[in-house]
This record gives sequence, C-alpha cells and structure tokens, in this order.
Amino acid sequence: MAALQYSKYSKALKSPMPEKDEILVKIEATMINLIDWKLQKGMLKIIYLIKLPYIPCSDVSGKVVSIGPSITGFSQGDKVVSWLDLNMIFMFFFPFSLESGGFAQYAISAIKYMTKRPSRVPIVKAAALSLLPLVVWVLMLFK
Repeated sequence: MAALQYSKYSKALKSPMPEKDEILVKIEATMINLIDWKLQKGMLKIIYLIKLPYIPCSDVSGKVVSIGPSITGFSQGDKVVSWLDLNMIFMFFFPFSLESGGFAQYAISAIKYMTKRPSRVPIVKAAALSLLPLVVWVLMLFK
C-alpha cells in the first residue's frame, strides 16, 4: 500500500531568501509526479543524492514574492510557472543532489527555469506545464 506517513512532528521552517539570480515564489499549486513517488520510496538513490529532510515536488505555479538583485523582467505579484530542480535532466548522465521542493508555501526558483503564466491558463493546470516540455526534450535526446 502507498501512503503519506509522518514519522515525527515538524517545525515551522524559515522562508528562503532569493540570491542574485533567483526568485522567491509563493506556491499556489504543485504537481506530484512519478519521480516524487520514486524518490520517497528510495528507488532512485543511485541517481539522486537527496539531502534529508527533503521537500518534494519540483513542478509549481504561483506568484512572485521577491526577486534577487540582478533579476529583470519579473516583478512582485507576477504569476509564474517554474521547474524548481531542472538539474533532474542530467539524471541520465551523472548523480547530483536535489535541494528544493514545491510542496511548501514558498520556494526558490532560478530565473532561467521560470516563465510567466498566461492569464488564460488556470493555476492548477499551470503546475503541470513545466514537466511536459522536459519529457519531450529528453525523448528527443534519446530518439
């Protein structure tokens, strides 16, 4: 049986602060995908070096809360879509560490992995937008 289970009570975490090329996003929706489930089960330990405790989910949509000092083109309040751990694309080549997650109130996103959400795209559907182009790109690499 699959289930979400707690092994201890958690404490409140401090909100992260964006660095020069990062944006702090207030998460409005996140997508739990197959990789999140496999990470939790420990099925990808050889590929992903997770620093525990780990916050899962990398596909998010939300609003910009604050921006790093070198950011242009985004403003506080912008509606955005982001892939928080785009480094996952290298999973086929070498192991690496995962650090951020969207299953939280706030998350940090690198500017290069973020785009503004079109107003006609609902918040929940927008959270799934970042995964599809990535899957297509990976499939094109290995065609």
